[in-house]
Order: sequence, then C-alpha cells, then structure tokens
Amino acid sequence: VIDGEQVRYSDYLLKYRGSINFLREIEGVNLSSEDGQRQSNFVKNQELNDTIADAYAKKLARELDITVSDVELEEALRQQRVSGETEQSEAAYYTTIRDYYGWSADEFRDITRTKLLRQKVAYAVDDKASAVSSE
Repeated sequence: VIDGEQVRYSDYLLKYRGSINFLREIEGVNLSSEDGQRQSNFVKNQELNDTIADAYAKKLARELDITVSDVELEEALRQQRVSGETEQSEAAYYTTIRDYYGWSADEFRDITRTKLLRQKVAYAVDDKASAVSSE
C-alpha cells in the first residue's frame, strides 16, 4: 500500500515476467549464472518501484479526474507500430510483444494505458507545481 493505494502484486509480476522474458529470450542471459542473478535482482527492484509509481499515479488520477480514453490508447499503440513511413500490422506487432515479453495483446494494452495515465498525471502535477511556485 502506498499512500492508501493498493499496489497490486499481479501488476508487479506481469512486469517482472516481461523483463525476465526479455533478458532470457532476447538478451540471452543465463538467469542461473551469477550475472543473471544480479540482473534478475536488479529487475525485481526496478519493476517493484515502477509498480509502486503506477499505483500512486492511479490514486492521483482518480483525485484529479484524469483518465486515458480508448481513442488515446489506440493512437498511442498505432504510433508505436510506426517506424519511419512504415506501419507494422497489429498482428505482427503483438507477435513481437509476445516474443519479447511474453505478454498477450490485452496485457500490453493494460500496461500501455497505465503508462499513458502516469504520463498525464505527471503533466498535471507538474502544471500545479509550476503554478504554486510562481505565486
């Protein structure tokens, strides 16, 4: 719990699983080695901190009445599929996400929505901080 907001263990595990999958499958890290264990421990801490920050952002978003619409989410996902003048198909993109992180399309969409919400909250809080500091 962070400032009264529940930090979901399942959110942490989803992120941790994705990072470990990337290390193992894409980076070729042997997680049984000393270096692999060190990297795994680093990822554990990093993903826990990230999950805590997400939970706190969700709390602030509720208080500030900030949401991420389906349109905003779809546009962000579309932008991620664009490289130069080429746009990757949704199916190909989600296959890459599954291969790299082991996440389903729905899991990746949830993660992306949370990141967008966190970004919107950060901007809103920053604007308030700027206004307070200029008074």
